[in-house]
Amino acid sequence: MMGDEEYRKIRDYALKLLTIRPRSVYEIRSKLQLFLKRKKLQNKYSEKVINSLKENNFLNDGEFAKWWCQQRYEFRPKGKKALSYELISKGIDQEIIDRILSKTTRNMELELAKKVLIKKLILWGKLPELIRKKKISDYLFRRGFSTEIIYIVIDESCEKT
Repeated sequence: MMGDEEYRKIRDYALKLLTIRPRSVYEIRSKLQLFLKRKKLQNKYSEKVINSLKENNFLNDGEFAKWWCQQRYEFRPKGKKALSYELISKGIDQEIIDRILSKTTRNMELELAKKVLIKKLILWGKLPELIRKKKISDYLFRRGFSTEIIYIVIDESCEKT
């Protein structure tokens, strides 16, 4: 009976984490390890819980990666490089990352870069052109955009002013 109780606690915690937001298998595994230590539970059920969550499609790294990218596109836009690094840190396989990011076209990434810059261009509008270009370049680079995208955005934003 004690085993059922431990399994239930681990499963309930994993489900609680998944109600907050989708997670990768790696994230759930890491969170469960901390939970097991904190609650002094045995580790023999965590993989069973993870496998059960996968079978019931509560855990799916491909779906998680799609969700993560969609969130980034809508709320905190970043370039492909930054998204790739974030997904790697979430334990997503490179194959899944490549498949998901391959759907992001050059034009989509260009639009994201422009969207990211809107507020900054207002701040930097009065700066000398060279300084403004440097600020745009640095900012977009930190946000994970490719140099190709950065150059296009710089050319377009400096034509307007």
